[in-house]
Amino acid sequence: MVVRDIFREQHRRILRIVGIYVAFAALWIVFSDQAVEALVPDREARTLVSIGKGWAFVVVTALLLYGLMWRSWRQIRAAMDQRLQAFRLLQAVADSSDDSIFAKDLAGHYLLFNRAAGEFVGKHAEEVIGKTDHDLFPSAQADSLMATHQRI
Repeated sequence: MVVRDIFREQHRRILRIVGIYVAFAALWIVFSDQAVEALVPDREARTLVSIGKGWAFVVVTALLLYGLMWRSWRQIRAAMDQRLQAFRLLQAVADSSDDSIFAKDLAGHYLLFNRAAGEFVGKHAEEVIGKTDHDLFPSAQADSLMATHQRI
């Protein structure tokens, strides 16, 4: 799944949470006002009940939002765990190769750097991951490498 798809999925989750909140809030307002009107004829008592109803709304919607956000976080966490497992598998396959294997993001930061690539450049993966060619190589060599990778 590409990053753009992940953002779209998260955007849909956020919109779903907001939609549930809006629907709940609208139903609360309409039905609780009608219930207070029908059950509390005294104007002063109705004011106190309405204040209590407002606080109850805050508490209930806070709990609702917490539950929806927690559920969304669990889904995000599960997706992250799946991606991490896939990445670990890819790293294990890459490390078992005698060929240099690496991957970069669009900005040129190393995301994957196997053992053979480390032996070739004399650095461990931990020293390379997250860095660009300019962080690792002389300027002219880095420019050449980055130009080649941009073409690829």
